Amino acid sequence: MQRYVKGIGSLLCAGLVLFALAAIAGCSSRDIAATFYDEKIYEDEVTDYTANFRTARHYTDDNIWAEYLAEQDLTTKTWRERVIGTMAEDRLIQRKAKELGIQPDQERVDEQVSQMKQSLGSDDAWKDYLSEMGQTEQEYRVSLEEASVEQQLYLHELSFDAQQNTDVINAYITKNLSDRVVNRYSALCYDSQEAAQTALDELKGLSGDELKSRFVQMTATDDSNETTVENGGDIGWDIAMYLGDVQESLNNELLTTGDLSQQVHQIDGRYYVLLCTDRYVFKSNISYEDIPDSELRQFVIDAVTVDKWQDMTTQYVSQLVENAGVQVKPMPKNLPYDVDDLIPQTEAYKAKH
Repeated sequence: MQRYVKGIGSLLCAGLVLFALAAIAGCSSRDIAATFYDEKIYEDEVTDYTANFRTARHYTDDNIWAEYLAEQDLTTKTWRERVIGTMAEDRLIQRKAKELGIQPDQERVDEQVSQMKQSLGSDDAWKDYLSEMGQTEQEYRVSLEEASVEQQLYLHELSFDAQQNTDVINAYITKNLSDRVVNRYSALCYDSQEAAQTALDELKGLSGDELKSRFVQMTATDDSNETTVENGGDIGWDIAMYLGDVQESLNNELLTTGDLSQQVHQIDGRYYVLLCTDRYVFKSNISYEDIPDSELRQFVIDAVTVDKWQDMTTQYVSQLVENAGVQVKPMPKNLPYDVDDLIPQTEAYKAKH
């Protein structure tokens, strides 16, 4: 009888051990959000991604987060699906690159990290930047490495020569540039608004060849080494530059070739006096071969290449996802980023969701 009781006790102890192990395993198990091939995306990865996204964009307050989702026409469910899609795409890109033996360009990554640190100016600013991004320096480097691999993959797998696709170029011009008016400018650049205004006042009374000649002479005495007598202060076509609010001001002046802008313009903390040196209109029936300026033709080639490249990379990644057969699991309840009850329930929003 005693041996029997002891045997029962041993069985009970063994059962308790197994129960404890099962409980521990249960506590440490991770809910799966999606699967493809031999890969798994876990719910806590989606949650961490979302938390970092909210931190970086100052959406940590649930009400602000709910407003963001509403503005993007999203629910928690569709947000989760979008994140899973993004994570799946990233992993499939890295997976394909690994198959092809593509490695990160570490020299380029080092350069990018160095440039970012330099632009921020101090170690404290660098730490603050990483904190806002919700990343460690190592995680930041990993993101750059992944971007490096992605770029190399596209260059390996895809190709497009815009100059061999005249029909594509002309279709782009018709869709994006028809009747667009573009101007070319020369500039005088100064460190202070007062110096720029003095130069502008001197030039205002001039016109024609006299204005052009004096403008070129003044490039030798402005505060920029990039505007010279040799290049006449030329800064190129406005369509190829980002001038921000200055562009709107220039457009409102309706400048034509030979016109001097009648105000000083501030760009990135410096002050500019601008002279329109050329003007071109992309007429509605124009083709690439009709564009008379070589720099404008190059701009069109570059723009078409970027536009087509975006389409090609999107299609390439979509095909990777389709081939992978990504399976998304049903959304669990009580996710920490679930704020559907706080999303403003407008009639339009309710009709869609």
